[in-house]
Amino acid sequence: MRAKLALMGGFLLVLTACGADDRSGEQSKEDTVVMESRGADPMTYKDVREQTAKGFFDGMGVSCVEIAAFGEAQREAKFPAGQALFVEACEAGMKRAEGSTEPSPEKARDQQIITRNTENGTTQTYADVRNFYAAPERDMVGIGCAEFLTMLDGLAAGKTEYPAGKGLYIQACEEGVKLRTERLGTP
Repeated sequence: MRAKLALMGGFLLVLTACGADDRSGEQSKEDTVVMESRGADPMTYKDVREQTAKGFFDGMGVSCVEIAAFGEAQREAKFPAGQALFVEACEAGMKRAEGSTEPSPEKARDQQIITRNTENGTTQTYADVRNFYAAPERDMVGIGCAEFLTMLDGLAAGKTEYPAGKGLYIQACEEGVKLRTERLGTP
């Protein structure tokens, strides 16, 4: 815990050191000073949001409320516009950081919808199908994924669509069967 606090303190100091000059006159929300800390330039809403979005607190496992509380207690931080506005700016930066990360090709594929039930609208993603066939209780008993899909199509009587094509369903099935085999150590 002490190491985490020291790390947080270091990041808070870096965050405040990256602050902007004091602003005067009419201020928008972006230009509102939300934090002042000893030995550092005042930080505006925009400064906090942008520095947080750059990842200053990544991997620390703390919320913006905890960061503000730590800054107030350990770094004598002041929140001239209220602590809530600092927290809002910090959380906006964290959301921006999350939204800016491009998913890996594997993650994008895992999230791709590959089946849609035309009666009730339910869908399955690549990961859903793969994980279904990877489950230990699934046993294809000598039937391949393509044959199994043909059988399913016959049972479903045209009630299933394959937005990404049947080939991707078969690929997810085969990957699931392979994972199941590797886990169980059986052919």
